[in-house]
Amino acid sequence: MTPPTATQNLHIFCLCAQWCVICREFEPAFQRLATDHPEHRWQSLDIEDHEALLADIDIENFPTVVILNQAKKVCFAGTIEPRIDSLQRLVQSAQADDLHLSAQSAQAWQALTTL
Repeated sequence: MTPPTATQNLHIFCLCAQWCVICREFEPAFQRLATDHPEHRWQSLDIEDHEALLADIDIENFPTVVILNQAKKVCFAGTIEPRIDSLQRLVQSAQADDLHLSAQSAQAWQALTTL
């Protein structure tokens, strides 16, 4: 997706599945946001291609978004409405440091920091 840059603020993951119609319809919007906001790192992951990495996480609905802040701490992880404005608001809140997960909630998602 988006290569890392020195001015990068957030790392935004969109966890989906190739077989999911909602995911396929949401992907172009996710890509547009990535193009519009190159200061962040955007990564779309097919959960079936990363089963080992996500083994401890039970992803039930799509799209599931995970946002890491500059310190690579998970500040959001969850299913969102497949609307671009929902994701934009999350990104703005993460940039403003308004999103926080408990250490226990964030721990399950920490494996994504290796990507």
